[in-house]
Amino acid sequence: MKKFLFLVVAALAGMSAFAGEVYVAMNGVDAEGRGTSDAPFASVAYAVSSLGAEGGTVWVGEGTYA
Repeated sequence: MKKFLFLVVAALAGMSAFAGEVYVAMNGVDAEGRGTSDAPFASVAYAVSSLGAEGGTVWVGEGTYA
């Protein structure tokens, strides 16, 4: 039982390591290596594509995006 519990906890911890958070702002730039709160992306579409198959969260700043 302890071994099973350890494997479940390890799997859940590993899942959170792959899930990402990226940021989008009106003054952002769509370029690799960005997407942080200090260096956000410019478009929601670019932010979503940067997450990959693992998925994650896109935080969008105030503004009107095309």
